[in-house]
Amino acid sequence: MTVGPEGIPVRFLPGFAVAVLFIATAGTVLLLFLLLLMREGRRRLGLPVRPGFLDRSWVRRGILAVGAAGILCILYGRFVEPFWIEVSHLRLTSPKLAPGTAPLRILHLTDTHCDDWGPNEERLLAIVRKEKPDLIAFTGDACNNPDCGYQAFRRLLGGLDAPYGCY
Repeated sequence: MTVGPEGIPVRFLPGFAVAVLFIATAGTVLLLFLLLLMREGRRRLGLPVRPGFLDRSWVRRGILAVGAAGILCILYGRFVEPFWIEVSHLRLTSPKLAPGTAPLRILHLTDTHCDDWGPNEERLLAIVRKEKPDLIAFTGDACNNPDCGYQAFRRLLGGLDAPYGCY
């Protein structure tokens, strides 16, 4: 048993089981959504449709809502989030530092998910250069596609520069 914050027990499924459960659930919703669309198409064409579970209004509304939400999530994940570069600033102070100590600018870079070199990577380099960090820390999710994403990620790292290094 894993114990989380404040000693609360946390139960979890192994990663593979979670992936299988997610794919089965998403597949079931997609299948129901497609069946519902096919039934609706048959109705509109005047073809016979046997009454069944999918004719209940609450079931139809639920399937349509979940299916539409899934489609919106796919569109968001394909056309919005990949081009969203977020910059946040946080000032930390410590009584352990001598008064008048120059600030240290640390840039935390994560989740680049490089596929190939493109305008997003160029934009990211321009943003990083504008921030003028003293140190750059990269914490994961470098590339989606190991064939071309790795090359793009290496090129991105080659364009980064900080006086105290890139890690």
